[in-house]
Amino acid sequence: MADTASRVLVFALVAAASPVALLATAAVLTSRRGRTNGSLYMVGFLLGQSIAFVVALLIGSAATTNPDGNEELAAALELAFGVGLLVLAWPQRHPRAEPHRAGSNGVKAMLARLHRLRPGTAFSVGLLLGVGGVKRLTITLVAGATVGIAGLTPVEDVLLGILYVLVAA
Repeated sequence: MADTASRVLVFALVAAASPVALLATAAVLTSRRGRTNGSLYMVGFLLGQSIAFVVALLIGSAATTNPDGNEELAAALELAFGVGLLVLAWPQRHPRAEPHRAGSNGVKAMLARLHRLRPGTAFSVGLLLGVGGVKRLTITLVAGATVGIAGLTPVEDVLLGILYVLVAA
């Protein structure tokens, strides 16, 4: 279990380093109803992160029928997700010919919209950001599948899921 827990912790720390989620959290907390919006955003974020982890855990558990776990399958899944991330990143490796200034205006516009956030929308934004973009979702899938493939007891699965969700959030 210690090996799986250390892997899950590393995955959670990498997922926690998401600048988009941090920026959105700051924007939600500084909105007009910061406490209400922040609370609902947090609940949505934790729920979204938990749902993504449980789905990945179920996929990982279904991928193996060996009760002792299957390290080769876990390594293959991690490698496949890593290759997938590299494929997604490949188009971004070339610098653009001229700086794209609309991006900074887009970020400002998004922050302005988040500042006028309503409580229901704060929950929805938290839920979507909890599930994550490509990076966070991929890391969550790898972490959940790693736990599912490890062949641990259900209590250990739940504890590692809680560890991942709390650290990643």
